[in-house]
Amino acid sequence: MRIYNLFIVFFIIMLVGCPTPESTTTSTTTTTTTTTTTTTISDVTAPTVGTAIEFSGVSGTSLSLSWGSATDDRVSQEKLSYKVVKDTVSANIDTIAKANAKTGADLIQDWALNLTTVNAISLTTGTSYYFAVLVKDEAGNMAIYSPKKVTTTSTADTTTPTVGTAISFTNVNATSLVVNWGMAFDNLTLTTSLQYKVVKDTTSVNIDSVAEADAKTGTDLIMDWTTNTTTHSLSGLTAGATYYFAVLVKDTAGNKTLYTPASVATPSVSDTTAPTVGTAISFTNLTAGSFTVNWGEASDDISTKANLSYKLVIDKTSASNIDTISEANAITGENITMDWTKNLLSRIVANLASDTTFYFTVLVKDEAGNIALYTTSSVTTNKDITPPNPGDSGKINVSSVTVGSITISWRDGSDDATFFSDLLYKVVKDDTTTDNINTVAKADAKTGADLILDWAKSTQGLTITGLSISTTYNFTIIIKDKANNKALYKVVSQKTSDVADTTPPIPSNSGLITVTNITGTSFTLNWKSAEDNKTSSDLMQYKIVKDDTTTDNINTVAKANAKIGADVILDWKGVKEIARSYDISYLVSGLLANTTYNLVVITKDLDGNKAIYIPVSIKTTNIVDTLSPTPGSPIITFIDSNNILQISWGAANDDVTPQKDLTYKIYLSLSDNVRTIDDGETNAVYKSGWQNDLSMKMENAPLAKGTVVYTLIAVQDGAGNKAVYMPIPFSFIY
Repeated sequence: MRIYNLFIVFFIIMLVGCPTPESTTTSTTTTTTTTTTTTTISDVTAPTVGTAIEFSGVSGTSLSLSWGSATDDRVSQEKLSYKVVKDTVSANIDTIAKANAKTGADLIQDWALNLTTVNAISLTTGTSYYFAVLVKDEAGNMAIYSPKKVTTTSTADTTTPTVGTAISFTNVNATSLVVNWGMAFDNLTLTTSLQYKVVKDTTSVNIDSVAEADAKTGTDLIMDWTTNTTTHSLSGLTAGATYYFAVLVKDTAGNKTLYTPASVATPSVSDTTAPTVGTAISFTNLTAGSFTVNWGEASDDISTKANLSYKLVIDKTSASNIDTISEANAITGENITMDWTKNLLSRIVANLASDTTFYFTVLVKDEAGNIALYTTSSVTTNKDITPPNPGDSGKINVSSVTVGSITISWRDGSDDATFFSDLLYKVVKDDTTTDNINTVAKADAKTGADLILDWAKSTQGLTITGLSISTTYNFTIIIKDKANNKALYKVVSQKTSDVADTTPPIPSNSGLITVTNITGTSFTLNWKSAEDNKTSSDLMQYKIVKDDTTTDNINTVAKANAKIGADVILDWKGVKEIARSYDISYLVSGLLANTTYNLVVITKDLDGNKAIYIPVSIKTTNIVDTLSPTPGSPIITFIDSNNILQISWGAANDDVTPQKDLTYKIYLSLSDNVRTIDDGETNAVYKSGWQNDLSMKMENAPLAKGTVVYTLIAVQDGAGNKAVYMPIPFSFIY
């Protein structure tokens, strides 16, 4: 047994390993080897779909659909793929399997990465379709966006797009160049969904009509139909030759328009020499918030001076950030004060901070794309010591006095350096005497209950509540610019009422509500502003409620005001929030076709007294209005010697809504970033409410001298379909 045990020990030592001959140790080391196995967990989780499918540009034969980007637990959004299908029956595409099996004409878009919009064409007029979107991650897991219904219009879209700015050329070399053109607009198709085609010829007569240009093939077809682009690079040209280029634009209905052909001559040899810069950058007309940047005219060995382009960029930190061509040309966003512009040697820069140093440089580029850089120069704006100007000479208006509230209103002020929308306001009161708030210092020192509105952008009016009965109060407003300069509106005194108001308002026009623009999904309610013994008409509030069964459920104030949830169409809103005049209109949308709705309007004064209009019953039609209005004549802007800005435009037309019932909305921006309604809602520094007027007047236009302002007008029909007029820039020069 002992021999057997020794044999076992020897066998184990041999398995583990013996000491090497070089080892001097007499101990035995036992090594244990561990093997680690890594298990990869398969991705079995489908993406999460984004916001629901939406439609735009719906015509008789085409439309655009869009949806929100999906998300995934492992894959980034740009790596997700999408597939779009359609059917005339929702049940045929309401599962992943059914939708993914679609082929042929029902397959609108096969799998494509990072896609959130497509155009559907060759549809049938007056037909209802259902569209579904599939999303897939890299592991093949799929999810489906809920199918959504849309009905094409009864008539096809036959309106051609409106071309943008003319064709131009950049980076012109012996054998290559870049063709550029301005973005087009359309009455139905979104600008981002318009498609472009670029062709060339050695003579303009071969491409000066839509048919001729569209027939081009082979080497003369430079770029086939491509969505949402305004530039194309081309190589392989002949040195010393003249070419003619044309651009076609097409909407989702297939309507086409031709940009006027333009010619360009390639140089005999490649131009590799950059222009020679002109005299150094200088600054004139310096104020606290603006100045003019000037530079000398550059020259070039091939391009004429008139064909040289300039780019002006700014840095607010250091000259070293823009002192090379690569750094300066890489500047983006608001720091591009002027993008590439031909033959312009000055630029007004406005709405800047006072007493601040800014660094500027100018890039100059020839037709071949060679760039040179002017030496960076700096300028410091003047210290802003000028206070703002209170609007309407500082007058504060008082209205709608009750036992416990007083409503005040004022006109916006203006400033020599701060943009009007950036001015701030503070409202204060004193219960004793006007002497306690008759200077900026005294008024600005108010705190607690006497501080009614702390520094905030203008509301042009507010109602001060929680006041005592039959008590005199003193009010004033302070206005402040970006440099912290302040000015005071005139102090106003007002006594609250002696007796509580218990008299309800009186609905005008005997409480009648009229209904217009009835479609399958919407209609417009119209009524006249109520009158009250204490509250002015412009401060009355309104509430719209509905009942799906009978008007008997909403024929008293108590019944109507008790409505909650989906039955509340419009909760209490002031007349200024929903109308601009005594005649009030409100668009009710998102309704079901061929359905009867019972609605009523309630009105309320500042004391809370309520009255009710006469309930109405309306049945929606079987026809769904999906056709957007057609904008009228272009926007016109005018600034007179009194600094009154006037914007006007031609009346739009619509297939259902009468011209008088179309509404318009104005957007103003300091950048060229308001080309769509979404742009306007996001980027505009000023936006109006929806109005019936075809013009807007802004008295004492509170804009800094030299400010370039971009204007966009949107038009909306009774069904809520919208379109935009072509945006235009204008400059304040006073």
